[in-house]
Amino acid sequence: MAGNLATSLFDRALGRGLGARVALREPKRVWSFETLADEAGRAGAALASLGVKPGEAVALLLHDSMELAAAMLGAMHIGAIAVPISILLRTIELRDLLLDCGAVAVVASADLAGTVDLIRMEVPTLREVLAVGGARAGQRDYHAS
Repeated sequence: MAGNLATSLFDRALGRGLGARVALREPKRVWSFETLADEAGRAGAALASLGVKPGEAVALLLHDSMELAAAMLGAMHIGAIAVPISILLRTIELRDLLLDCGAVAVVASADLAGTVDLIRMEVPTLREVLAVGGARAGQRDYHAS
């Protein structure tokens, strides 16, 4: 999808030869712009393969991580609306937020995905839960998608 933030960011960084430069750094990992672009592309493709369409909301219930950045940029790249959610919300607040935004998918850290399962049936728009770091029954493994 042309003309969005994710495409613009990667086109500029990679087009200027910055692909090998550091884009994100964690204590034990470093991603270059090229790696971030690849991971965001993979995330976007995974969401699209699950039927997420432009204009649909994808909730991101992830710890501060490279996967959060990749999922956000990947959702934007396919024209979806990335909705970052605080990991500190109580279950009822999470449900209300998912209802309000009309999320069709949630990308969640494995330790938080169980909370989504508790309220999943109360959110009629929610079709998919992708767990980062290991999926349980009824969830999809983010890295296998």
